[in-house]
Amino acid sequence: MDTKETLLSSGKVGIALARLELFLEDSNQELLQQLEANAAVHLPQLSRQMRQSPGKIKRQLDQLKAAGFVYSPKRFPKGYARNSIKCVKIGLSATALVQGDKL
Repeated sequence: MDTKETLLSSGKVGIALARLELFLEDSNQELLQQLEANAAVHLPQLSRQMRQSPGKIKRQLDQLKAAGFVYSPKRFPKGYARNSIKCVKIGLSATALVQGDKL
């Protein structure tokens, strides 16, 4: 196996593990459950629902958005929605990884 190929594979594994850790954090799971898949929810509404500061929730949303778990719909650019497909893919990949299957 080529060294370059090994580094690429380990880099991909590192990114996958970072995304999985972000996805599995309890606070992020709670936030993802508050978001709706097909409807945008605005930051003040999320803040009230979760009884947390908007700043803290915004930081979480930014991390989740960078990982692809959350997006802002074009129709409501200041709203946030859960990217359910991405969440399912990460869950399936994690299950395959734990069971020893190929990603």
